[in-house]
Amino acid sequence: MKVRVIPSILTDGITVVKGEKFNNWRTVGSAEATARLYASRDVDELMFLDVTARSRNTLIDRDLLKHFTNVLNIPFSVGGGINSLEEAKSCFRNGAEKIVLGTAAILNPRFITEIA
Repeated sequence: MKVRVIPSILTDGITVVKGEKFNNWRTVGSAEATARLYASRDVDELMFLDVTARSRNTLIDRDLLKHFTNVLNIPFSVGGGINSLEEAKSCFRNGAEKIVLGTAAILNPRFITEIA
């Protein structure tokens, strides 16, 4: 069985954030710099989770996804604020290999089947 290393990068949509028990988010760096650092260390994949998307009622920035597609040589997944099939398709069209569902899947388990 192959071990895969998939770091998660928590963002507020632009920068890397850190918090305590999913509260009190503070900026700790650049999402791009962090992604490049992980990529240079030969991780298998990256996971970008926008931890403020639901509270802002937004989706992770599509331009940011396109940018990561151009600067990273590894696959990445995204999560945060994905509430519809069209939003999931947008993530895929803009470079994400996978999406990560949380609250939307809990509130509507059929959403997983719809996206698949």
